[in-house]
Amino acid sequence: MKRFFIFTLLCAVFTSSVVLGADLTWNGSTTEKADWGTASNWTPAQIPTSTDALTLSSTGGKYTGNITLADGGSITISEENSTSANYVNTLYGDFTMTGGTTNFNAKRLLAGLAGTNVTWNITGGTFNYEHSVGSKNGTFRFGVYWNTMTGETASTTGTQTLNISGADTQFNAERFILGYGNDNTLNYKQTIYMNVSGGASVTIGGSAGNEWSYIGRGKNMDATVTISDNSTWTGNGQFIVGRDSGGKGTLILKDSANFTLNKEDFYIGLSNGTGSVSLQDSSLLDVKSGNLHVGKDATSAASTLT
Repeated sequence: MKRFFIFTLLCAVFTSSVVLGADLTWNGSTTEKADWGTASNWTPAQIPTSTDALTLSSTGGKYTGNITLADGGSITISEENSTSANYVNTLYGDFTMTGGTTNFNAKRLLAGLAGTNVTWNITGGTFNYEHSVGSKNGTFRFGVYWNTMTGETASTTGTQTLNISGADTQFNAERFILGYGNDNTLNYKQTIYMNVSGGASVTIGGSAGNEWSYIGRGKNMDATVTISDNSTWTGNGQFIVGRDSGGKGTLILKDSANFTLNKEDFYIGLSNGTGSVSLQDSSLLDVKSGNLHVGKDATSAASTLT
């Protein structure tokens, strides 16, 4: 009888220290880098698990460390009435999502910073990014050099990879850039990949307008999107492959992939950028209401569609 009592008491003590599937709110720094895996950065104080419901700062934050999310888990940024350009959420580490949901309502969401080797694997669940207040739209940038916003300067090359796979996987973003550099002083090439496979679904833009996607924008940004295995990409705004001086973008559709642009124009190379689009293996590129431009200006004349 005593043994039974001691056993149950120990179990009670153990389980009381970590609540599985808990609601946790970020209380760490919103201006300096802070560790995702430090218990004191959360309320209540415990290290997040992949099935917790996490709420991040509405005024921005710099989160270091690797993040995992599974069925039953969620990550939310609520910023419904903010138009401040300073409200930036930056995720520095790797990200693994096998289920659950994200609801990022941030003015700017940055991940895969230049000079780092970062991998995101989204193999289940629903990833949502949206920020729209009046005429103000937010943007999710993956593979990014933005020293004036992050306060950092890339001193080396880097490779950033975003993998989205699985027939039940959905990736939704209001506006999206793969490979973005806003400063022509960047002297280190960044290589950025996005792979959409296994029947996954990507949707960029809604019905509000002023929505767009860029692949490879700015100096030393070399970005490639590969869509394959019956996966789909639906765009609801301007789409540009390779933009601005030194920007290089590549889009590859293969294995019966389907790319649909419902409105506005599709550009392959624009404003000194170089773009390349390749259609393979019964894949479809459908520009429904806008125009398709290849090498819009003389400086983008090397752009191709094959």
